[in-house]
Amino acid sequence: MVGHFSSHPDADPSRIVIKPKLRVPAPRPEQVVRLRLLELLGNNSDYKTTLISAPAGYGKTTLLAQWRLEEAGPPFAWVSLDEQDNDPIRLWRHIVEALHRVSPQEDFGVDVLGGMSISGRRLIELSLPMLINGLAELPCRVVVVLDDYHFIAEEECHESVAFFVEHLPANVHLVLSSRTDPPLALGRWRARGELNEIRTQQLAFSDEEAAYLLNENMRLEIVPDDISVLQERTEGWPAAIYLAALSLHNREDRHAFIASFGGSNRYIVDLLGEEVLASLPCEVREFLLKTSVLRRMTGSLCDAVAGRERSGRLLRELARANLFVVPLDEKGDWYRYHTLFSDLLLYELKSCWPELAPLLHGRASVWLEEAGLFESAVRHAIAAEDYERAGMLVTHHWQRYVLAGQMATVKGWLAALPEELTTHDAALLLVRAWISILSGRREESGRYLALAERIPYEGPLSDGTASIEAGAATVKAVFGL
Repeated sequence: MVGHFSSHPDADPSRIVIKPKLRVPAPRPEQVVRLRLLELLGNNSDYKTTLISAPAGYGKTTLLAQWRLEEAGPPFAWVSLDEQDNDPIRLWRHIVEALHRVSPQEDFGVDVLGGMSISGRRLIELSLPMLINGLAELPCRVVVVLDDYHFIAEEECHESVAFFVEHLPANVHLVLSSRTDPPLALGRWRARGELNEIRTQQLAFSDEEAAYLLNENMRLEIVPDDISVLQERTEGWPAAIYLAALSLHNREDRHAFIASFGGSNRYIVDLLGEEVLASLPCEVREFLLKTSVLRRMTGSLCDAVAGRERSGRLLRELARANLFVVPLDEKGDWYRYHTLFSDLLLYELKSCWPELAPLLHGRASVWLEEAGLFESAVRHAIAAEDYERAGMLVTHHWQRYVLAGQMATVKGWLAALPEELTTHDAALLLVRAWISILSGRREESGRYLALAERIPYEGPLSDGTASIEAGAATVKAVFGL
């Protein structure tokens, strides 16, 4: 078009798959409907992009989920981001998958997905123009939500998102939800009148919203003066007010508790979290602490990590009890902890059992490898400081990610490993040589090859290469080193 331009993904990045986190979270019954904010979101027809920027616990995701349910018109293509999406190919693969789900055209995005692995670093030149042209031809308006955008740090990812915004068709609206302002051209978009913004001040609870949560939903019967005090102490922070409400259930003198409520944000979360955890049975508390090392949870994974059985049933019970356990799919197979609650649990784990975290990460890595979730397996091996295992996983699986155009993921793995390991392991040196030559660093690649060839290594490599010598010869022959 001349008007514009002439189950789990870790298992195998070369396949087109749908990951659980593409599911849109649904508002829970105790949440306050933010009518004034929904109006701000609904009046976006004059804007290309909406930015929702606020610290953790201000209800950004909840607000967007409420908007999706109330919005009768355009469908929502929703992607919940995490650190593993800090790879431009992986990021856009998930965005296209989300759009494919809501498109009235059954084959929407198939050509784009198929071309991403081939185009590699030419994402902006080839794949995104193809996607934008396809969106422009859709017969309906679409809202694209990138939730938790603060996880994105890779410059190439930001460049691709900026390109997408600059050439966004009129029938597409992009929403970025983030704890921090992303390094994008916000000032230029704002000056053009193309940016709709909702920030911490707007997301903070009003007195009326706090009263609704405490008295209508939680049935606490808090008097207006005490609500005003709680509002002042929390500065309207929704998560802190909800945590306070959980603690107030077990307080006889609620006025005294609210009057003494104070401190920094972290102090508030720590204090209330301890009281919430203290009210739980020992078995449940132990489960929560042991599984706090996981960013995504399913029953069998929790069984392996926590050393127990029937974790899936417990996860469902915790989700129904609104104990900061968020379902990630409609079947109730995958869950995550609310970010604040997860931070608190990790703090408690390190305080109570500081020696246990590496063991738990190690168990998670083993399970995830067996399940074919190799990215997460590498991350947990690194967190366990089991660098030998992490290096083994990298040398075994790096090729599939590079072939899928996700070289940034492999670079991140190598950067997380100790320098001593990656310069004294022949197989890892060969991986580094490949990554360097593919990144255009010929001299660096040659140095890694020379080092690899000087280190004794018997037998074939885990990625299928016949030997170090054969792998080095291939690099030299293909790239003329």
